[in-house]
Amino acid sequence: MPDSGSRRGNDPLSSLLLLIGPFFACWSFFWLMPLLGGWELAMERSPQVEISQLQSSERVGFENFKRVFEDPKFIKSLENTLVFVGTSVAVTLVLGFILASIIRCLNSLLRSIFLFLLLVPSLALP
Repeated sequence: MPDSGSRRGNDPLSSLLLLIGPFFACWSFFWLMPLLGGWELAMERSPQVEISQLQSSERVGFENFKRVFEDPKFIKSLENTLVFVGTSVAVTLVLGFILASIIRCLNSLLRSIFLFLLLVPSLALP
């Protein structure tokens, strides 16, 4: 009588690969393929609106990136974005810690009410 471990499908590794394989297939198709296609497009001279130029695009390598990083408007917008993100993250963290310490000091009934009120907006569907 064969033991139960020798039957097909009981191997944890094969079960894992069977379940996770479709995820990686979809991930590579819907994430990795557009990423590689975008990288290829970034290495070409961008055509204007005319359709006739779409078939014959010229490869320019890193010239597009060089041109973007030398543009003062791009550098200024990058600085503005970094300041906005840094400020908003810092303010959110400080306010979150203050709110958490205030809620922690409340009695259990008020704490549960405030936690419920804080979590309700995240439970609502968009």
